Amino acid sequence: MNIDSDSFLVFVLLIITAISLFLGILNLLLLRQLSAKIRKVRSLSSAPKYEIGDEISVGKPDVEKVGKLPGGGSGFHEGMSAIAEKYQLDSLIVASKDGLVVASTGSSDPEFEAAHYADLISRKVTIPDENVHLIEFSYSGMPLIGIIRTHNHVTGEIEQRLKEDIRAGFDSQLLQGAEAFGEII
Repeated sequence: MNIDSDSFLVFVLLIITAISLFLGILNLLLLRQLSAKIRKVRSLSSAPKYEIGDEISVGKPDVEKVGKLPGGGSGFHEGMSAIAEKYQLDSLIVASKDGLVVASTGSSDPEFEAAHYADLISRKVTIPDENVHLIEFSYSGMPLIGIIRTHNHVTGEIEQRLKEDIRAGFDSQLLQGAEAFGEII
């Protein structure tokens, strides 16, 4: 049985066409299944659906109900400012161990500093930049980092009082926020 070159070429093209058709149909079936799964996930979403132009009203807490911190502020930022002022700090940043800012005052780039110093702590670098002191502590079981920038000497006693004041500030604000939220509802 002898096959000429034209017949062989037609036979190869027919095989390639059959494979392409098979892969196209397989693709179509897989995409339909994926589409069905996406629709199912979207239908399970509990997020409210809004159309463009819908008015959305969000209740705002009354500042008077939230209360004041010892420094005269009514929020985390003001509380951090009061703590920084009390200890004569140039800046104070509280961050998670993975470098996310929890609260800050006095820093022009707290996100960068939090990420940078969290990395230094993870690599166990004990001496950070000049005039920067790092303290590790936890709040409600969450490990945190205090990044203190000051020209003053920071003793172990000052570090301990700073940790206590930061925890007390968080406690105060969370409690006051919860009370205010309860009064609003």
